[in-house]
Amino acid sequence: MNSFLLNNDLIFAITNRFGGISKGCFSTLNLAYHLGDKEEFVRCNRQRVLKKMGIDDRILVYMNQVHGNDVVLVDELIIEKQQKEIEVRADALISSSLRVALLVVVADCNPILLYDKRKRVFSVVHAGRKGVELKILSKVLELFEQKFKSNIQDIYGIIGPGIRSCCYEVKQDVVDIFAYEQSLSQAIVKDNNRYFLDLLKPLCQEWHNKGANKEHLCIDFTCTACCAEYFSFRREKVCGRFGLIAARKH
Repeated sequence: MNSFLLNNDLIFAITNRFGGISKGCFSTLNLAYHLGDKEEFVRCNRQRVLKKMGIDDRILVYMNQVHGNDVVLVDELIIEKQQKEIEVRADALISSSLRVALLVVVADCNPILLYDKRKRVFSVVHAGRKGVELKILSKVLELFEQKFKSNIQDIYGIIGPGIRSCCYEVKQDVVDIFAYEQSLSQAIVKDNNRYFLDLLKPLCQEWHNKGANKEHLCIDFTCTACCAEYFSFRREKVCGRFGLIAARKH
């Protein structure tokens, strides 16, 4: 795991599956509590990541991700000083606070980081098939504009590793949903009588449609189902979750 600086102000990291203490199918850097891994292992794994990033003094806000498009404004939460972690039901978080670190966990869905370099507002987004269908990226970008008065041209985006069209085979019911709407239909990839989804195409289309700068969007094209460095539900069925963590630099 390596951490990076964006605009010399936002520190973030995308973890892999190495460097933790979890065992078995969760081996070793599982960052999710809800899968059956030992809670103390997950807590230790999270603290290892935060410490390596130099942000272990922050309150970690993470999500009970429900494959929807609900977005939580973290700055509106009532946070007690003694709290180390806070869970909220959502699929995206937005904050401008120096007190928190934001976490999204995945194992094939797309983790997305957004950052307004002028307003110093950042967001983490869980964008799987359902989130893309519900246009969660557009909803988050709209909240940047509405709640923080962001200029869309000032926003940077990073899409982390996720399952790609080479491995994301789907059945006819999913094809029908995506074929119904033109903006989603571009995700459908047909190979003989088999259908696959390329979720990056509608995500990039959303970015373009909202007026964001194409040059400000960075994409990691790594397929999590192909690459054994990452947890993959499609490949493993029972597995841990890797994460994208972000926080403002003091």
